[in-house]
Amino acid sequence: MENFVALVVMVASLSVAGLLIMKNFRTKSLAGKKSRIVSILLLLNSCLLLCDMAAGKGIAFRLPLDLLLSLFALYPVMSSVLREKAAVLFVGMASAAEAGLAVYYVLCSVSVLDLPPEEVTMCLAALVSAFIAGIFIYGVSRRLADVRSVMSSGNAWSYMCLVVETVYLSCILVCTLLMLCLFRMDGDASMGLCIFSLLFCLVQLALGLRCCYDAEFLIFKKQEERIAMAYKASKMELAVMRPKPDEAYQDVYSRIVSYFEEEKPYLNGDLTINDVVKVVYTNKLYISRAISHYAGKNFCQFVNWHRVMYSVERYRANPEMTVTDLWQACGFNSVVPYNMAFKLFMGENPGEWCRKEKARLVRMKK
Repeated sequence: MENFVALVVMVASLSVAGLLIMKNFRTKSLAGKKSRIVSILLLLNSCLLLCDMAAGKGIAFRLPLDLLLSLFALYPVMSSVLREKAAVLFVGMASAAEAGLAVYYVLCSVSVLDLPPEEVTMCLAALVSAFIAGIFIYGVSRRLADVRSVMSSGNAWSYMCLVVETVYLSCILVCTLLMLCLFRMDGDASMGLCIFSLLFCLVQLALGLRCCYDAEFLIFKKQEERIAMAYKASKMELAVMRPKPDEAYQDVYSRIVSYFEEEKPYLNGDLTINDVVKVVYTNKLYISRAISHYAGKNFCQFVNWHRVMYSVERYRANPEMTVTDLWQACGFNSVVPYNMAFKLFMGENPGEWCRKEKARLVRMKK
């Protein structure tokens, strides 16, 4: 029974890895780095399961550890709360642990080493699960470090993604706790451990399919698009429902918009509100209040929004441009503020957006 469950889990991992490889092969240069990494991690976990099956009996007690190590590697790749450097570090640690454990199983299969006791594998599984929770807490704490910036952004889509990640993490932790309770009870726990292994496998497949279909939530893609459209529509409705200020603010905002559309002052990386004051012939207070009411942004966000939209137009006109070309062309002084502003207004990193947009433009030409 336990070998059958391990075989089912391995086939499932290989199937999702195969889907990702086929997608990468079809899109070739348009394939995202994330999908390539996820396919490699799923193949690595399949190799680990194969080595574990060759090691001998008692795989039901080792299978949860194998799958939790796979989740440890996949979670940083799919997480929206971790920065790229931290994600690379955690993925490298998890991959090294999987490779080392696979070598250990191979040595056990040729009787060079003995298989670990069941208590050891359960303790390691609990430790890996706690480490995944620690990664999540670390990512959230880093993301919320600048509380003022997060609160002013009001990006509800990011909060929804955070809730989804919390659901995934909760499933992992609850299953781990129940598994440990089952292990402590008297009697044969192999059947129960196989069931929990299948649950871990479902979470693993969910992460892989999210990457395969470029989805934040594991639901139908059309439904996710409806949610995104509803979110954008609700923001527009809120803007319309605001009470109108006096005509002076409206006139100021009209002059600001005309100035930005005709002269494109936002392309100057050193643009300040004082520069706009000299052109619009009003004071900073009127400019700030007019932009806040009609655009729902502060001055910096208003400028960065125009810069991001300008970079989007430039990329659609020339899809061969790189992210470096884009931030240098639209008025940002470095790539970091460009990445932050782009993700705030477009909902994803510029590199990921460029890949999807280029694929869309290629499909339209066909």
